[in-house]
Amino acid sequence: MSDIKYIIAGEDGENTRFPCLAMVRYAMAAAVSLLAVGVIVLVIHAVFRSEDVHLSVNNGYIGADRLWDRTPVLSPDEQLGNIGATNNIKASAVVVHSKAPADVSETQLKHESTIDDDVGSSSIEPLPKECFLGCNSGDGETTQYTLQKASTTNLCVILIASNPSGRTKIDCGDTTVSLIDMSSPYKPIGEPLKLENFTVPPQTTITMQKRLKITDTTYIWNNYAGELRFSVRLQVSSTVTSYPLGKTHIKQQKYTCQPVTVGLVDVEDIFATDRVDCRPS
Repeated sequence: MSDIKYIIAGEDGENTRFPCLAMVRYAMAAAVSLLAVGVIVLVIHAVFRSEDVHLSVNNGYIGADRLWDRTPVLSPDEQLGNIGATNNIKASAVVVHSKAPADVSETQLKHESTIDDDVGSSSIEPLPKECFLGCNSGDGETTQYTLQKASTTNLCVILIASNPSGRTKIDCGDTTVSLIDMSSPYKPIGEPLKLENFTVPPQTTITMQKRLKITDTTYIWNNYAGELRFSVRLQVSSTVTSYPLGKTHIKQQKYTCQPVTVGLVDVEDIFATDRVDCRPS
């Protein structure tokens, strides 16, 4: 069977033959239609897409009022005048960080370790980390202390929430923040912190601050006795709701923020960094 031919009159009056011209026209029309439909779908998706809140940790730092406590070692005269107090200090002196160097353990057992008044809890002028067991105050005298587990630790968690979109506000509810140690044994630090529900208006950034109180400081003591700081990973979980063109979008979102430093409040200017962004996970 011969191909279908279409005859079109040329300028010279003669006939010119083009095979399947109608089929080509239909194919082109279908391609243009599909392209138009694709563009419309993309526009609708862009207009009605849900918005996500952007989270970050202020200065990449969580300030602690104390990570451990210390007890001053009594002088020989004070020990003679207060036998009960001496016994208590000796008892606490043998409580040494299990991972501390041997020389540190030995000096603490002999009541020879020295630590500045301003290290261990929030203070005015803390010493650098490398001096926490042996630097004097500069006047030639040192005060001897024995490390002890803190009874409580308060951590100040500051999160920054941003909504760069100009289309809709973003509501966040049931938000929890968990601190996970970034070193072995990779355990949680305290209980999860629950934040109040909050709203971020379009093209707005807000800052939230809440205290995490840790009443059982055993984990910090066992792993970071004498340390001024350590690194954690923040796990944030929240129900995020946005309203593009009045349509409600709800999704459960998780974020990971790392690395974040937990350290004493008064050494934040030394160890803090730029804010740490949280990535959806």
